[in-house]
Amino acid sequence: MISKSALIKSKAQSALEHIWKHLLNALSGNSEVQIQQVHDRSGKAYWKVYDPATGYYNSLSSETEVRIWLEQRYSL
Repeated sequence: MISKSALIKSKAQSALEHIWKHLLNALSGNSEVQIQQVHDRSGKAYWKVYDPATGYYNSLSSETEVRIWLEQRYSL
């Protein structure tokens, strides 16, 4: 079982990593879409997607959803 303090630390670290990525992208002018596969505590995979050009950020539950999102993003 994860302690409450460890869970808070983990969430804080995740939030700081997210902010750091946004800051680096803003400063570097990077406009490439970012896709990251991650796993929840039970080991189930999901995908975090971020589009710095629009600021869109979301967690998607399948690779198919990621492909659909990419197709929609580039069909604009």
